[in-house]
Amino acid sequence: MPASKRSAIRLILRMTSITAIAGVLASCAPIPVDTFCINYQPVTYSASQDTPETVRQVQGNNAVYKRLCK
Repeated sequence: MPASKRSAIRLILRMTSITAIAGVLASCAPIPVDTFCINYQPVTYSASQDTPETVRQVQGNNAVYKRLCK
């Protein structure tokens, strides 16, 4: 077998090996863990002291918490 053909085969084998190793390493990536429900605490508000917009936002955030975590 000519030297140039052997070199080409070696190059192809190296590239294939690198691609295979990269694929294996990519599949070992850590799985993200959703910690929202562990860390979130429902927010309280004062209907007499907070603005209506603040009350609406707090109620919206607490509604998301209830929907996702309860």
